[in-house]
Amino acid sequence: MNDEIKVRSFRISDSVAEKFKAFCGEFDSQNAALDSLITTYEMQNAKSVLMDRKTEIAEFDTHIQAIQSAFLRSLELNENAEQRVKTEFNSLLSSKDETIMQLQAEKAKALEQTEQYKTSYDKVVQDTDKQLKAMQEKVSENSQALQNEKERADTEQKAREQAETISAMLSGQIKELQCFQVRLRNYRDSWHSLKHKTLN
Repeated sequence: MNDEIKVRSFRISDSVAEKFKAFCGEFDSQNAALDSLITTYEMQNAKSVLMDRKTEIAEFDTHIQAIQSAFLRSLELNENAEQRVKTEFNSLLSSKDETIMQLQAEKAKALEQTEQYKTSYDKVVQDTDKQLKAMQEKVSENSQALQNEKERADTEQKAREQAETISAMLSGQIKELQCFQVRLRNYRDSWHSLKHKTLN
């Protein structure tokens, strides 16, 4: 049978209306609240009418209440579990977002440092190349001066003394040139190592 729900009106006092309103707040609808009241009344009335079956009715009522309590407890546990899962999920999601932002910041910082290192490396290489070029020109000039001195020397002794002086100067400059070459090689090795670590 289709029990259609319709709007009804009752003549009741304000105090009863307030109590009924509060009572209905514990149910899904006013219809469910009234149905519960009627069921309770019918159960109590059955106990009065069927006195010889009072014990059976009481046991049945106890079972019904136990089932209702278990059902409500199940709903409560399910609600708590859903809320806990939702909270944990939101926490994990927030933590993931923070981790992504932190990694992005670290990546940006690493790229910035790499660019700074590259700029510094390029400047060192340029300066070193200039110094090497200047030293090479100086060595070339000294070599030419040595040759000129040898040619202009009036005597073998004079030429030997001048050649030894210039040769000693030339040897020192060659050693200095070699040191600059070693420094440049070290700068380049350091730059390649840093670039490899940053990209990995």
